Amino acid sequence: MVRIDGRWRETLAAAVLLAAATVLLATAPVYAEEDGWTGGVGASLTAQTGTTDSFVGSIDASGERSWAKDEVGLRFNATFGQTRKIGDDGGDKVTQNSQALLGNWKRTIHDRFFWGSNSELSRDSVQNREVRVALSTGPGFRLWTGEAESKQYFDVSGGLGYRYELYNVTSGRPDRDNYDPDNFADIVGNFEYKNMLLEDSIEFTHIGSVKMPANDVEAFLISTEVIFGVPLTATWSLRASFLAEYQNTVPDKTNQMTTRTNLGLSYKF
Repeated sequence: MVRIDGRWRETLAAAVLLAAATVLLATAPVYAEEDGWTGGVGASLTAQTGTTDSFVGSIDASGERSWAKDEVGLRFNATFGQTRKIGDDGGDKVTQNSQALLGNWKRTIHDRFFWGSNSELSRDSVQNREVRVALSTGPGFRLWTGEAESKQYFDVSGGLGYRYELYNVTSGRPDRDNYDPDNFADIVGNFEYKNMLLEDSIEFTHIGSVKMPANDVEAFLISTEVIFGVPLTATWSLRASFLAEYQNTVPDKTNQMTTRTNLGLSYKF
């Protein structure tokens, strides 16, 4: 994104709002003694040489901070991959190129009830998606809590949201000549499940969300991610993740389903 024409101004404005919201969340009022930020950085790398040379690398960094009633989380992930086949004059072919910045805030209202907000700024050039900006907020309920509350719980939440998306190819939809920027008023549902498996030897996380626009119900978006962490030392762990995202309305020559699998190491701080 290097040009600043009319269609990008709204995107940049939304990105500024997202950044401002992130700063506000990170500086939320302190209700108890601060424990500081915790989090981790994970990375994976796959390379192959032969008839086809290929490379895929990914990074996933996250941080969390908790107060008496508030929790704030930030996450950044990026994946890049390319291949080259011997004798192919077309050069390197990019097979993966995506980046996402995610933020969330949760405030306990009473006992198991909470209010949550989520934000996303992302792109995926292989899927022809130049940008997505999404914001949502609404009430939630903690269905289950284990002995280790920070690692064992099951939350569900819902609410309303806004989603802006821009694709860079012709859509093929009968109601438009080009795939113009879309503005969606989403009805949102989320869940987050965390637990310790096999006598606390595996940290398991499963998250998912559904976004259905009230102004275009066919353009719904479903995403889910499963993460396994196997501690090796006090700070290092083996990390495996699987992400699946289904978008019902996409341009021509763009797959509705996107999946991504990663296996690598993670460092916790």
